[in-house]
Amino acid sequence: MAFLAPLLLLGLAALAVPVLIHLTHRERDQVISFPSLMFLERVPYRSTRRQKIRNWPLFLLRCAAFILLILAFARPFFTDTTSLAGTLNGGREIVVLLDRSYSMGYSDRWQQAQVAAREEIDTLGPNDLATLVLFERSAEIGARSSVNHDSVYTAIARAEVGANITRFGPALQLAKSILEQSEFTEREVVLISDFQKNGWSGDEAVSFEEGIRLRPLPIDGTDASNVTITSVAFEREPFSAAEQVTAMARLVNQSDLNVTNLLVTLELDGHEVATQLIDIEASGPATVSFDPFIVGEDQLRGTVRISDDALLQDNMFHFTVSSGQLVSVLIVKPDASTLDSSLYLENALAVGNTPTFVTETITVRDLNTDVLEGRSVVILNDTAPFDGPTGNALVNFVDAGGGLLAVLGESVRWTPEASDVLPGSFGAPTARLSSRNNVLGYVDYSHPVFDVFNAPRSGDLSSAQFFQQRPFTVTNPESVLARFADGSVALAERRIGQGHVLVWAS
Repeated sequence: MAFLAPLLLLGLAALAVPVLIHLTHRERDQVISFPSLMFLERVPYRSTRRQKIRNWPLFLLRCAAFILLILAFARPFFTDTTSLAGTLNGGREIVVLLDRSYSMGYSDRWQQAQVAAREEIDTLGPNDLATLVLFERSAEIGARSSVNHDSVYTAIARAEVGANITRFGPALQLAKSILEQSEFTEREVVLISDFQKNGWSGDEAVSFEEGIRLRPLPIDGTDASNVTITSVAFEREPFSAAEQVTAMARLVNQSDLNVTNLLVTLELDGHEVATQLIDIEASGPATVSFDPFIVGEDQLRGTVRISDDALLQDNMFHFTVSSGQLVSVLIVKPDASTLDSSLYLENALAVGNTPTFVTETITVRDLNTDVLEGRSVVILNDTAPFDGPTGNALVNFVDAGGGLLAVLGESVRWTPEASDVLPGSFGAPTARLSSRNNVLGYVDYSHPVFDVFNAPRSGDLSSAQFFQQRPFTVTNPESVLARFADGSVALAERRIGQGHVLVWAS
């Protein structure tokens, strides 16, 4: 215990004043009037005697009240958990910033970082304060400022590597706020990290006031191989009433060392189904294709796993795969068309794998209710349905949620009855001779049809040229999804029931 005004304790000497007063106090004689003393005998009497303390409890209470009053004015305080004693004794306060981001799990970096943090605490004196801050993308206090260093040691031992990226800004800002409230003259921030370049975002704007020192402790770790599973892709094919899926894992060697006989394992629902041994050159990629497996109605949980290396966190890639991601497309072509009239359309659909398109091409003569069963989309490629049952079956297909794409080629002829499903009417083919008008001038990228082209570097639809079109007049102007540069309709839409009808006027 110490006092902010210790000189006031001299007032305790005044405690002797009431004692002396009590002991030396003499009671005054009481005078009684009496008529005559002639009949009284004079007796010698000594009136002076030593005073004694008769009421000890009362005396002690008065002394205690006096002592407490003096102590209150002296302003006592306890020094075992405050920084004032440390300041008077030349102590210091440090904040240890311990990086536990994803990259710290590489090789023995994390073990080295924990050792470095403990060594910093070992240098502290009994009155020094220490705070442990654990950080990755964000920062949090692992152990608060305290002269009890055991809590800091425990927090270091219990800390684990996380899965987020490195960000130095939040950690430095937290350390600044802690030390700016400290009363120590010696204040220091110890930054323990492998110092990834992406840890600096450029907008940290953290500056320490004078007297706060920043000391970095870089952690390098020993050189070791590290292979990362970056992605898992799937190829799908129909198989009876289910799907046959082939999983392909892409791996990258992140180190400068060649990797040989790396074990790659495919697990489905917790069971190991396939393994392969591969070699990867230094800083090189590799692709592992596993044997196909069948996906039914139930969803499968899968994992691609590689044998342990210097960074365990990127040795597994989890995924889920389920059926229902196949899109069945029926391409209908004219009866008198050439064999390759739908070749480019079929090849374009074969490229997609998210989702996978399963195509079948028939002539318009073979279009009936049976072939529409189980289809997702029907493409009328330069042809039109017949009137009667075929046309009604197509309307019912769209009304139930199917999709219909009508490509208005140069030879297609639609009857008035069949044209009722279209979002408008069209005329005879016309040539587009102007190079400035034979491109798309407007595209509604907010529509799901063009959503795949909405992201950057996803293709430029305005560069494609069209040299022939069918003039198309829409019933509702809001149904237009794309126009040519001269304003004429290129793509229009109509909703029928739960399905959609699209018309491409070229």
